[in-house]
Amino acid sequence: MSQSPQNLSAALADVKASDRYKLGWKALTELIGQGRSFSGNESNCFFLNTRDGRFTDASATTGLSLYDDGRAVAVCDWDFDGRQDIWVSNRNAPRVRLLRNSSRGGDWLALRLSGTLSNKDAIGARVVIDLGDNKLRSKTVRAGDGFLAQSSKWLHFGLGNKATISSAKVYWPGGKVEKISGLKINQYHTIEQGKEQAVLWKPPTGNSAIKTSKITFNELNDNTRTWLIGRIPLPRLEGIPDTGDSPKLINLWSESCAPCVAEISEWTKHEKQIRDAGLDIFALNVGLLDGNQQKTTPLTFPFNSRKASPEILDVLDIFHRTFVELQQPLPIPTSFLLDKEGRVAAIYKGHVPLSTLLDDVALLSKPESEARDAAVPFSGRWASDLFPPQAIRLAESFATAGNPSLRKRYLKDYLLRFESEETRLYLGRILLDENNLEQAVRVFAGISATTETEAEYHRSAGILLLKYNQIRPARNHLRAALSVYKDNPDFRFNLGIAEAGSGNLVESLNHFRACVRMKPADAVAHFQLGNALQATGKGHDAVTHYRKSLQVRPGWMFPANNLAWLLSTHPDSELRNGEEAVKLISPIIKADGGKNHTTLSTLAAALAETGDFKGAIETTMRALHYAQSVGANDAGLRAALSNYRNGKAFRGK
Repeated sequence: MSQSPQNLSAALADVKASDRYKLGWKALTELIGQGRSFSGNESNCFFLNTRDGRFTDASATTGLSLYDDGRAVAVCDWDFDGRQDIWVSNRNAPRVRLLRNSSRGGDWLALRLSGTLSNKDAIGARVVIDLGDNKLRSKTVRAGDGFLAQSSKWLHFGLGNKATISSAKVYWPGGKVEKISGLKINQYHTIEQGKEQAVLWKPPTGNSAIKTSKITFNELNDNTRTWLIGRIPLPRLEGIPDTGDSPKLINLWSESCAPCVAEISEWTKHEKQIRDAGLDIFALNVGLLDGNQQKTTPLTFPFNSRKASPEILDVLDIFHRTFVELQQPLPIPTSFLLDKEGRVAAIYKGHVPLSTLLDDVALLSKPESEARDAAVPFSGRWASDLFPPQAIRLAESFATAGNPSLRKRYLKDYLLRFESEETRLYLGRILLDENNLEQAVRVFAGISATTETEAEYHRSAGILLLKYNQIRPARNHLRAALSVYKDNPDFRFNLGIAEAGSGNLVESLNHFRACVRMKPADAVAHFQLGNALQATGKGHDAVTHYRKSLQVRPGWMFPANNLAWLLSTHPDSELRNGEEAVKLISPIIKADGGKNHTTLSTLAAALAETGDFKGAIETTMRALHYAQSVGANDAGLRAALSNYRNGKAFRGK
């Protein structure tokens, strides 16, 4: 068994725990991708209770010491012979194994519980039996046991050679305890809650005999063919056209590699067949990277050939690691088959037979729904639609490999050749994170989705643009999705924000009203509706919604400040209430430390409304000080100060 380290390495000693956790998972994922075991070839073990407070490893004597990288274990009486069998799952082959118990065994008892007052499966129920030897046996019905495993809900008691059961009790979930009668050894019984009599249960008959299977493994083969489901283009590679009139094969080879030379020679010999199939070959010599002076073109190779650059090798290696589960370094020869649009259809590691290559070239012209059958070595029916190209997955791999600029360039090139709303949204988000706002707006502008399913892209783009204060483009995207999301209160709220920011106050009112109608307990929605009402001259209605906002979220500064301002400055004397305004804003100022020029300005207006002009002047002077300290515009404060010095309260429009 593998063992966890007891101490941190010196390199991680100063790394905070959360970062160590992330680094650990990243390293673990990389190792699994390389074909390493999750925990170091975790063989299944069988421990025997030696009845002296210890256990001994009896795996070898039980036949369980198999070369399995085990994961989960589940126990059940699979063939109903009174002996517990074991199912195991493994990370390697065989993925699932049934280990049939053929031991002699002794007496036993099997019970299946059914709850009536408790849950139907009686999860949590505990059965205790007494064989009269002063040693109680107890088992509990569980919903899961061990790692990724669920054993049978039958409770199996091994009785040894005990022929009688003195008593049996069931402790049901909820606390009820029942004494059970009618139990017979070497039999199956069902027990229903509330009925204290066990009922004999007969297992099904006619089960076919379990035959021991012989596990065979395919011979190791240095040559593999991987057909991609959902073709994906490569980034543009120097010297290799990304599109054209014919499929392409990119081949990595070296003159020091005998299979490479044999493969090149075979293609040279059968040049006419290859050209008749419409295939163009680009042979990239990786042997020249080590500085030796090999010839670029072996023999008289009639196709394209050149030196392989480190940049091209990096791209091909990252592509391979992204779409091939076992992430081993690329061998030579390795070849990538591309269709006319520059999308990779197949990866060949080792020598690819000419017949296979020509068959695959012909397969490129078939519908992808038919061509994907070539991806698996057996026949069957597909349970899903065609997989979409995973451009984003490849782009992320470029960034993870330390090349974010290649990620961005690849996505831009991809969108020039293929339309993908998901990729467009992903690229736009990257550009926003880089603060390339104009580019992001242009990328999002290409979203043309109009269907109900695709309206999500407009909604997502609109919300992202709102976060970066790109108000008008955000409004346009949200408007495009309105017909689909008109009954979504959060969507209506965001569109209300965008409309208000664009100066469309009437439209924003409609959206905020719809939002509070659907979410009447949303304090933020009531606050924004109050703002829109105040901006359109509907002060009385604004007061109503500021009050509702504060009812839901008492003490919230923004609606409290705006409400106090209206109560202090509104032209309608019936609406104004200076004393209430002072009570509203005073605790807010105390909470923010009295250094916020906005709330101080509101307090000054409230004091002036109550006739305390001295207090209003002093408060405004403090507000001016703090406004100037942060570079805020103080013109409004100076105008109000002039009013207060003349014994006049401030009035809004």
